[in-house]
Amino acid sequence: MSPLCFMVMPYGRKATQAEAGRGPGEIDFNALWDRAYVPVIKKLGYTPVRADQDVGVLIITQMLERLYFSDLVLADMTIANTNVYYEVGIRHAAQKRGCVLLAADWSKPIFDVAQMRTVRYPLPEGNIEATTAEVIKNAIEVPIARLINGSSPMLMRLPVIRARWIRRRRRLCRLICTISPICKGRSEPFVPCRRRNEWRKRSS
Repeated sequence: MSPLCFMVMPYGRKATQAEAGRGPGEIDFNALWDRAYVPVIKKLGYTPVRADQDVGVLIITQMLERLYFSDLVLADMTIANTNVYYEVGIRHAAQKRGCVLLAADWSKPIFDVAQMRTVRYPLPEGNIEATTAEVIKNAIEVPIARLINGSSPMLMRLPVIRARWIRRRRRLCRLICTISPICKGRSEPFVPCRRRNEWRKRSS
């Protein structure tokens, strides 16, 4: 069984709000999926899946499972779609690797996303004609393969965040220890959890 690639992207035809002369006013994302993304995903050895292909009562549950368990997640960030941003955030928090961002070369992602590595592809028209699809496939296949094992920015930063939290907690505990009656006059090493529990017992 081939590994699973979950595609995060808008569905149907969507307005782009692109500047005049820079990009098409509308994109057929279903055509983009069928004619460009699916062939590339298969060529890379993955089974392509989109959330709208899951049939069930709780689509949100299936979507969350796909984001967590899929071997690879591709996310098209060409337009400011809130669902896409939400799902990318979930994947970044859930898995260390396997999330690749893509966008048309003329698009302008929001500030936070603009700082992340993104595979850019030419998109001169929104109907995704055969010639356009071929250009997109040639532009994204190799970069996707290179970024598959890229690290999640959230989980890459998490050890630093945890270390800062531990240091702040220790400073707070030391401050509490200096003013707490149970800590005064004690000469043994600082053990905040044990002293806190002891103080609770005395106070109850």
